[in-house]
Amino acid sequence: MRKAECLKMQKISPTTKIAKLAKTTTSEKNYYGKAYKGLYHYYLRAVMTHDLVKISLFNAEWIKEGNKESQYDIFIDTEDCRYISAEKNKDGSVKSWRTAMINNLISWESYYYRSYKATSWSNEATDKKFRKALGQKGKAFQAVSNYQSNILAERIKKKEAKECAEWDRDMKPIKELPKNFKDWIRRKCIKDHFIFYRYSKNIKKGFCSLCNCEVDISGMEPKNNKKDVCPKCKSRVTFKSAGKIKTLTSGVAYAQMVQAYPGGHVIRYVRARMYYRRSEYWAPLIDIYEYRRAIHGNAAHSDYAWDKYKNKCMRWLPTMSSWYYDDAAVLYPRGINLLPNAEHLKEITKTQHQEISIGKWSKRMVRGSLYEKLANAGFYKLLCELINRYSWELEEFTEDSELHKALKLDKMRLKRLKAMNGGSRELEWLQTEKRANRIWPDEMIRLFSDAGYNTRTFSFISDHMTYPQIWEYLKKQYRDHGYTWDYTYTCWRDYIDMAKKLKIPLDLERNYKPKDVRISHNEALDMLQGKDIEAEARRIDRKWKKLKRTYPKLEKYEYTGKEYQIIAPKSTGDIVREGMILKHCVHSCDFYFDRISTNESYILFLRKVSDPKQPYYTLEVEPSGNIRQKRTTGDRQNDDFKDAKEFLARWQRAIQKKLSKEDKALGKKSNDLRIKELKELRKNGNRVWHGVLQGKLLADVLEADFMPVMQEAQ
Repeated sequence: MRKAECLKMQKISPTTKIAKLAKTTTSEKNYYGKAYKGLYHYYLRAVMTHDLVKISLFNAEWIKEGNKESQYDIFIDTEDCRYISAEKNKDGSVKSWRTAMINNLISWESYYYRSYKATSWSNEATDKKFRKALGQKGKAFQAVSNYQSNILAERIKKKEAKECAEWDRDMKPIKELPKNFKDWIRRKCIKDHFIFYRYSKNIKKGFCSLCNCEVDISGMEPKNNKKDVCPKCKSRVTFKSAGKIKTLTSGVAYAQMVQAYPGGHVIRYVRARMYYRRSEYWAPLIDIYEYRRAIHGNAAHSDYAWDKYKNKCMRWLPTMSSWYYDDAAVLYPRGINLLPNAEHLKEITKTQHQEISIGKWSKRMVRGSLYEKLANAGFYKLLCELINRYSWELEEFTEDSELHKALKLDKMRLKRLKAMNGGSRELEWLQTEKRANRIWPDEMIRLFSDAGYNTRTFSFISDHMTYPQIWEYLKKQYRDHGYTWDYTYTCWRDYIDMAKKLKIPLDLERNYKPKDVRISHNEALDMLQGKDIEAEARRIDRKWKKLKRTYPKLEKYEYTGKEYQIIAPKSTGDIVREGMILKHCVHSCDFYFDRISTNESYILFLRKVSDPKQPYYTLEVEPSGNIRQKRTTGDRQNDDFKDAKEFLARWQRAIQKKLSKEDKALGKKSNDLRIKELKELRKNGNRVWHGVLQGKLLADVLEADFMPVMQEAQ
């Protein structure tokens, strides 16, 4: 559109009627600035040629001042579907050229009392001209606005189509997922497996979700949620009574696969889960969600994510690879030949059963690198663990030409590492052994590593005992008293922590190395509970200074029903008093106060309305309302708690209205931390070290104790 041609068009002046109407418009100042009152703020007139339309907008204030110039002249080319606006000075000269729509030219003050439809005036003749020339309905202002909106929408549509065409070209060579991919996900990726059975007096058959067929379970005494081993596939399973489930969901599993792509290959990342229905538990729904594609080939962009495009639709969008972490996942076996050092990768998937990050493998498996040396030497377990690490975790290794020097070992220790098929934990133990200039038993290193112990695990006692002495002590506790290593370790660590608080001299062997760690632990716990409540509360408040600011925020979680009520602690002393009366560890384990100060979880009290001052149950609650733990006297959960479950469910629903966005964000973070902690506890096999739950897997106890918000929906 030529501006010179636009300026040659006939000049338009306001009519007598417009001048009369303009006098009714007044303005006044308010908190927001200037607001206009009256019938109209802008007045429209227009002239037309065969393909060009000129619209003049007259400002009511200018007209009242005696100025007959228009504030804006809008030019529309109906043949080329283009428009442009000239903003003018009061002397009629052009101040600037603008491409804004008509409703964006009007000052925001004119919207203060009315919508833009009522801010402008035009006569019926002008309205007819616009309806005919622009093919739109309504008053002149609305017709122009709609016409410009249509032009703008068409421009955006063409721009987006051009933008998406490039991405679609990158996606076109990628083939569909293989036909057996879903079955492979079920067999190799999903980790939650079940045996479904229908209740009867003599249960003989059950359906294994991993075997995908009926198996003989006679003599196994199935019970809902009981953990066991499938008699056919020998996998860990959970029994599920078909009559007690509505919809059962497995945990999320992550997988990756490699496919050929022009000029290279593409890595596809998916997450999956399985849904079982009561009526058809033998035919579960396998939900596969592909969320990322990393292209190593002839493509305009290397990384794509399945995301929302301009809040309009879901599609593949180019993204920065740094937005995603190349986390380890199970690798689909077909397509491995497309990756560098494929022969080593095949060996890993066959023998090690390791999850591995293919993105990091492709970047790090370069010629002459430490990773290639490990692969060539057959250190596959260590290779997988190092490949899956983040780059900043690999600074401890050097790029020496000799492998034993790169790993900071000598040749003798490198041979020992190979003999025990060692990973990163075994490597750390051997590196520590070399620095200490000692030779430790290979069995100790192997068992410590399998248990998840590293040198930092025993930092609480390493000043008094060597690692072989610690190993002998753990074996002696198991041999003499039947305590597992994890139970002994947890008891011992907590005993040393309590002994320091009680000022017990730990320079004496009989104090830091008790004959029966359980008895010494319980004695220290009794002594610690006998200390003054306020003194203990002051000690805790000095250590965690944020606690005092946190307690007032917990009032929003208080709730009262007919029989029960939730009470929030007002001070640390309330929590210490609760723990001493109920004789559990909420006040003597410091990590609970650490969680409160970081808003990971809070301590609340469940009381009976009839006796609100008497401690009943202690709850550990996430900011979202999820209940992690619920314990009464002696760290127990008695049968009377079943009566309070319905009340707690109502409480969880009620507090959702009180939670802020910050509380919900903290709740999501807390939930993620809990899941991560449970995975670590299950991986390490940690067990409960005292009370009625002694010897049970801590992860199983915490999972059974967990009560999420809206459990039915989940």
